[in-house]
Amino acid sequence: MHPLTILTACFATLAFAAPRAENTYAAPSGPISLTTIISISEEPEKVARSTNLLINYVRNVKNNEPGVLEFDVSFDHEKTKFVTYEVYKDESAIEKHLSMDYVEELVKIVKEEGLERKPSSVHFLEKITGFERE
Repeated sequence: MHPLTILTACFATLAFAAPRAENTYAAPSGPISLTTIISISEEPEKVARSTNLLINYVRNVKNNEPGVLEFDVSFDHEKTKFVTYEVYKDESAIEKHLSMDYVEELVKIVKEEGLERKPSSVHFLEKITGFERE
């Protein structure tokens, strides 16, 4: 395990209004996993807009960032929340992700259009068990 220091706001690629406090996290010496919970406006047109933005955003990540091993977005209809699950190859993949223009553009659009209803939360995860089928 080694310390990984990052800006929470930058790490929250989909956490549009995260505070800009610096935090230190312990990361495993392999892939780094995190999840983000994003509470959005309950207005149907804002849910649709947010969904389309995220679909395009994930497409950009997939096409431009081979260091992002997995990026899933799910939606909780009852609570109008998106939940992301992201796996990065290593710290340099995270740094590259955060430097991409479309990350900044998504944050800008969400703030300008008022799509988020409360600050989002980012959670770093250590995989305990599981599997993935091809």
